[in-house]
Amino acid sequence: MGDEFLRHVERTKVLVHLIDATSNTLAEDYQTIQIELKNYKINLADRPQLLVLSKIESIPKAEIVEKIHELAKASKVAQKNIHTISAIANVGLTELLRATQALLNSSALVPQPSVEEVPVIRLDDSAIWDVVKKGKNFVVTGKEIEGFARRTNFDQYQSLQRLRHILARKGIMRQIGRLGAVPGGSKIIIADRELEY
Repeated sequence: MGDEFLRHVERTKVLVHLIDATSNTLAEDYQTIQIELKNYKINLADRPQLLVLSKIESIPKAEIVEKIHELAKASKVAQKNIHTISAIANVGLTELLRATQALLNSSALVPQPSVEEVPVIRLDDSAIWDVVKKGKNFVVTGKEIEGFARRTNFDQYQSLQRLRHILARKGIMRQIGRLGAVPGGSKIIIADRELEY
């Protein structure tokens, strides 16, 4: 990160440590930053920290639990204290904001806000998705992605391409590939509709 960036961190009261959920080296990613913080001219690793697994919309639900377990083992932070968020899908952000505020308050660094000052944000987990392999086919579930599929005209090339683009952007195509899909030999099933992989 370099000392230039860490000079900014020096002025912070609480650190929110984001770890990319799509990474295959979660433990290494966590340790790298902690070493940088510790080796700075003042030990920044001692600052109060919140550990956050981000971009959870890009991995299937089943993997989220595994990633939390891996991160908890590497960080020695209890699994229940690791936050999971998706900025794109607006998942987990309210809990993270409240936890950050609570950590600041517990450190007596800022005045305690009144109830009226705490914003109420509705959570939306509609963007969470899952992929299950059934024979050569792959069933995709999730409120938002199934809604996209229902609104897609499967007889129109551009509509199908748009749906494929959404599947790729959300990381669903990557997960289907990881599960062993064969181009031209596997089908993607969403909302009871079929799409060639």
